[in-house]
Amino acid sequence: MLKKQFWYLGALIVLPLVAEAMPEGVPGKEINFLLGKIGQSNCKFERSGSWYDAATAVDHLKMKLDKAGDRVKTTEDFIQGVASKSYLSGKPYHLACPGQPVMESGVWLNAALKQYRQSH
Repeated sequence: MLKKQFWYLGALIVLPLVAEAMPEGVPGKEINFLLGKIGQSNCKFERSGSWYDAATAVDHLKMKLDKAGDRVKTTEDFIQGVASKSYLSGKPYHLACPGQPVMESGVWLNAALKQYRQSH
């Protein structure tokens, strides 16, 4: 019985790690940075005609990343294939950040990635 309990505990610890389809190495670090940047921003995120807070945007992008699986090998794959537009409608996502004009999320993310790469 004790072995069975430890197996369940091990599964609970490992399952969250397996569930995310985050690329390894540099792309994984860069994607985590971008998700964190969105999450820490005070930006609103628009998709499919509705606006969401930053935390909801990050949850949505993580879900899409998980569904994309091994199709996301690079940070650019993430930006272009996951974080820039709706898979269903093909319409671009937008970010509205305080003191800035509304912009497409792909433009915002590419600028953030450029800054990240220059500083690392």
